[in-house]
Order: sequence, then C-alpha cells, then structure tokens
Amino acid sequence: MKKHEILLYLFFTTLFFHGFITNYVDIFSFSSGTMLVDLSFLFTICTIVIRSFSLESIFIQNNYKYVIYSFICLALLSVVKIILDTNNIEEKIFGYRNSIAYISIFLIINIIIRREKDKERLLNYIILLGTLMCLFAIMQFVFFDYLPDSLKSVKEEVVFTLENANLIRVNGLIGNSIEFSGFTLIIFALSFVKFYYNKTLFNFIVVLICITANILSFSRVAVLGLLLIAISEYIVINNFKLKHITYILIVLGMLVMMGLGAFTLISSSNNFFLDWITAEDSTTSGSNLVHFMMIDNAINYISENPWGGVGVGSQGPSSRKDNLIISDGFWLQFMLEFGIPLFGIYIIYSVLCIRCIYRLHQIRSSIETTAFISLTVYFMFANIINSTYIGKVNQVLYWTLFGLATFKCCNSKSTSNNSKNKNI
Repeated sequence: MKKHEILLYLFFTTLFFHGFITNYVDIFSFSSGTMLVDLSFLFTICTIVIRSFSLESIFIQNNYKYVIYSFICLALLSVVKIILDTNNIEEKIFGYRNSIAYISIFLIINIIIRREKDKERLLNYIILLGTLMCLFAIMQFVFFDYLPDSLKSVKEEVVFTLENANLIRVNGLIGNSIEFSGFTLIIFALSFVKFYYNKTLFNFIVVLICITANILSFSRVAVLGLLLIAISEYIVINNFKLKHITYILIVLGMLVMMGLGAFTLISSSNNFFLDWITAEDSTTSGSNLVHFMMIDNAINYISENPWGGVGVGSQGPSSRKDNLIISDGFWLQFMLEFGIPLFGIYIIYSVLCIRCIYRLHQIRSSIETTAFISLTVYFMFANIINSTYIGKVNQVLYWTLFGLATFKCCNSKSTSNNSKNKNI
C-alpha cells in the first residue's frame, strides 16, 4: 500500500471514529473529532494536489469531463455566494464545507485509487468499519443503562428517546439518531449487494446487523429506506426485467401482510409501536406538526427571496439557530442557503453524476454502482423531509461510492495507455 493510500485509510478511520475522538480527546471547547476529520481531509487534499503534479498528465473520459466541470462551476460560484452573503463568517465557512467541500472526496478517490484491487480493498474496509459501528449501536441499545455518558452520545448531542415506550434511539456515536439511520442505510446498501453476489453466512450476518441497527434508530423514513433500497438494488442488478419487478410485488405483498399481522399482535400488548408507525403518538405527531410549519415557512421565504436565500451555512448543522427557518429537509435547506440558481446547478451536477453511473453500470455492474443508484433513489425522496444526507459521514461515504465507481474515468495517461494495450 502506497503512502497516499495509507493517508486515505487514516482519513476514513478518523471519519468513522470521530465521535469517540470527540468524547475522549477533550482538548478544545469544540468537537475534537470534527476538527481532526477536517484537518486530515485538508491534508489529504494538499497531498493529492502535490501528487497530481507528478503525474505525466491526467486522462479524463469525455462524458466524465462534464461531471468535473459542473462540480468546479458549483464550487467556484458558491465561493462567490459566500463573499456576497452577509451572515456570520463562521457559518459560511462551515456551511460551504458541509454542502460543497466534502463532495470533492470523489476527486481524491479518482486520483488515489489506480487499480481494481485497491478499490475493492477500500470498499471492504468501509463495510468493515460500518459494521463495527452498527454493532456498537446495538450494544448501546442493549447495555444503555450501564454505559458511561461518553458512550451514549457524541459530546453536546442529545440522546433521542421514545418517551411513551422509554426506549433510546441509538446513534453509534456517528452523530444524532437521524444521521445514524442514514449511515446504516449506506452500509446496508453495500452489504446487501455484496451478499447478493456472494451468498455467504458472514455476508448475511453483516446484512442482519445493519438492519437491526437501522430499526433501533427508530426512524420511520430509514425503515422504509431499507425496503426501498433493497427493491431498487434488486431491480438494478437484474437490469429492470419485468419478471423481477413481478417477483418484488409478490414479496412486497407478503411482507405487508406479515407486517400487518405483526403490528396487530404487538399493538395488543403495547399500543406505542402501532402509534409510532402511524405517527399517532404524542411525540411523533407534535414533531410532524412543527416540521410541516417549517416547510411552509421555508417555501414562503424562498418564493420571496429566490436568488440569494438567507446565506450559506445559515440552515444546516453549522447554523447558529438565530436565522434557522427549517431544521430538516436538505433540498429546502440548500435552496435557502444558496438560492435557486445554485440549487439548479447542484441538480444539474447530480443528474450528470447519475447519468455517468448508469452508463458505467450498463457496461459493467458493480457493488458501488448498484449501491450509489439505490442510495440516490432513497436520498432523492428522503432529502425532502430530513437532513441525514448532510451529515459529514453520510455525505463523504455517498460521494466516496461515486469516486470508487468512476475511478477508471479519471486516470494518468500512462495508466490509460497500459489499459488500452491490455485490451488490444
């Protein structure tokens, strides 16, 4: 393994364990883990920039050029937006990091990963760390009363609970429970495809661990996401054949019937679970009412200020809350922060990425292309009502999958010529 690859592995290790670092390395008044993630990310970028000068030249496939150009356009115009915004400078810097800078991980992956075995090794490492985080989350649920506070939640984060049932919502020290639920879906998307291609007991256990951790986050959107991602991946793997869609509908019907029967039995002894699913418990219904009011306020503000919005970083996790209009819903948050024109460029960039991945999948399907497509389907809908995507771990992993899927689209000229010679 080369030095720059080791640096990449250290970055991902820091990323996954940033919650533990924050709780146990109490050096600063702010999050030590987040600071270390950002420093390692910047150091990795600087190292890759220096290394890129040592390459003879970079060969970029024609279709992939538009993806890179659109991202550069989005990144540069966002910098201009930051200069023009009048909100707090700290908000603007962290907001840019959260929404734009973390996306650049796909370019870092493109430059570092050169061979198929390097890609597979990094992918397996991500699945391994993700499974460990899910196992820890299950341990949080089982042994919560016996754990120290440093293992219950990341410093300055609140432990989410289900009040009516006196149950905790696990977080795996990834972030809050909502962010963790999205994290479990990413690891599930990878492990489910891996199990589909290689049906071993170990891979099956990994899938079960991801499902269990996801359910223990008690996020209705994430639980539905499990089903949506599994269906999407099954359809994508089988190239959208009609017979497979029919099988899915049959299995889905059976699951619905089994689910109704299970909830009927559960609700006979504990009404909470049925109320939670149907959003009729006091905690859930109150949360929904507040959220709908925020959505209404956000839409009204965007219609009145379509060009500039409130300011970069004013609505996401880096906001100071005094300008907060909506707490959940990435699409509306992005429009409020960046304005509709930059939101349009972001959508164009996303569409170009999906188009690129779909073409690569048609040529040769892989774990990362299948997982990326299914996660895109999920986030497309989930981003309307929650912000799990904007969590640093989730966003970095999502765009890491894109980088792993496209690493052959962006290579050194010498590597490209070698691959051509092999094909000849």
